[in-house]
Amino acid sequence: RQSDAGFKAMLNAVRYGRVTAEIAGALNEAGARTPPDPAPGEIPIITLATRNDIVNGINARHLAALPGKVQKAKADISGDFGRGEANYPADQELQLKEGAQVMFLRNDISAAPEPPRWVNGTIGTVVRILGDAVRVEIDGEEVDVEPAVWERYRYIYNPGTKTLSREVVAEFTQFPLRLAWAVTIHKSQGKTYDRAVVDLGSGAFAPGQTYVALSRLTSLDGLYLSRPLRPRDIRVDEDVRRFMRAAWEARQGDSTPQLP
Repeated sequence: RQSDAGFKAMLNAVRYGRVTAEIAGALNEAGARTPPDPAPGEIPIITLATRNDIVNGINARHLAALPGKVQKAKADISGDFGRGEANYPADQELQLKEGAQVMFLRNDISAAPEPPRWVNGTIGTVVRILGDAVRVEIDGEEVDVEPAVWERYRYIYNPGTKTLSREVVAEFTQFPLRLAWAVTIHKSQGKTYDRAVVDLGSGAFAPGQTYVALSRLTSLDGLYLSRPLRPRDIRVDEDVRRFMRAAWEARQGDSTPQLP
């Protein structure tokens, strides 16, 4: 993802809890800039935040600033898809306006065998709300997005035939879109951004959270920090520490001269 060797080294230091004052200073100096306003036709810089309330607040402010009336789409849920929106693959009630920045929540499968028009994590802008579809502009091209169906399965083992089958126990139908002026760091995993604002709020609360946020970026030049990084933001998973310690000890053992 990153082509800058220096930035890669900084990310590894964050990942393994080896951040020096020099590395922290370089990250903070690079990130201590005000994000520029988007140029005409350019997508605003996305914010990666630690908590849902920060993300929801940023998205709500941007949505309210757009002209026009909010259009709402309620999900159709059947069966047991789990309790609460935390278990849902998309918003139970999606609120949109023309001009809203959105992220796709699953890959496009309707274009097969042609290449997908979008993938999970693609960012676009709503240009029209049609009722049964949402028209989204992606890199200058417009696509009509229809509701998608997510299914939850139960697996059943047949001891007689010794086969495993599955049956659908729940379905969730909604447009595969989410407001995306901001997303949580957790939901940004697997995504790549040329530019992003990293908002750690009162502090990273999960091991590896700061690393995940910073490593979404392709280069140090695209980093903007809502506040300087602090030592307590660098939290490393103990499993990672143990793995690195074991790997280091193994290397030390391999380099030990063998007696004839």
